[in-house]
Amino acid sequence: MAKTAKNKKERKKVVIFLVEGQSEVIALSNEIEKFCSKYYDNVITRLVLMDDDGKQGGDFTSKKGIDPDCLEKCIHKLYIRKLAANYGLYEKDLAELVHIVDLDGTFIPDDKVLCDESLAEKKENIYKDDCIVTYNADNIRERNHRKAANIKKMLTMKCVDIKAKSIPYSVYYFSSNLDHFLYGEANLEPEEKCNRAREFAEYCYDNPDNFNETFANTALTASPGMSYEDSWEETFQGTNSLNRHTNLNLFFESKKNAKETDAPETPVED
Repeated sequence: MAKTAKNKKERKKVVIFLVEGQSEVIALSNEIEKFCSKYYDNVITRLVLMDDDGKQGGDFTSKKGIDPDCLEKCIHKLYIRKLAANYGLYEKDLAELVHIVDLDGTFIPDDKVLCDESLAEKKENIYKDDCIVTYNADNIRERNHRKAANIKKMLTMKCVDIKAKSIPYSVYYFSSNLDHFLYGEANLEPEEKCNRAREFAEYCYDNPDNFNETFANTALTASPGMSYEDSWEETFQGTNSLNRHTNLNLFFESKKNAKETDAPETPVED
């Protein structure tokens, strides 16, 4: 007997988080998966790195060749295409795209990018509270301009068109980066970034409230009730894009509020 619509198992939708590095995957995957399983219906989550001809990860917003006119095409090409091939996904399977970017001082004035030629040997960039010190100031200024143009365009994108489907899209930030927000360390080496990410993930596993408390810290997160647009507008001012901060808490708040709004009212007993 043919299956009816009722006894067919509904195919899960996929919420994809576009992230920069392996440390984000390590630190955030378990907690974001737990959150999404609670506040979405019938979804799975994936934290996905940019895939550039086999090279994994990197800063999408500052990549040369990416500009405001080709963002949608590049998101599809560098994040979604290989993921879809690996997991047999179709555009109809995609529920939402959530982009998480590191600000890296993107919006600071050019005169706050300072040159120190002693950093040239190791090609270091040092992120401070009020400036970036680098061996190549012109290169960082150019990068910042490219990142700023791309991010500002991304903020206007409410969806990404993939073939025939428009996928809801939003972008959130860590400043200066994930490590800075979580541990107050903006200049960790790559190996140390992953080590600290594992420690954070393990601590959250052993202490289930830690993740929520981290993103409820009002000193380091967007003010409760602040609009998405205003949370970004703050980062454009002065050296704010170097401050230890995030607005990812607004994503969590929005999903909690949506779930509460959709919840059926409890009948009042006589």
